[in-house]
Amino acid sequence: MLSGQPWRGGIFWWQWFANPAIGGPQDGVFTPFGKPAGQILRTFYAADR
Repeated sequence: MLSGQPWRGGIFWWQWFANPAIGGPQDGVFTPFGKPAGQILRTFYAADR
């Protein structure tokens, strides 16, 4: 679908705020900051590919 399309440079599915008071498990904003998903993303992007 999007794989191999020359116009696609990247996609992001979340918003990462610079404010450390935003985020966390009880925060409903669309960010992985301070949530379990944040660790999953760190692990995924740190993996040797």
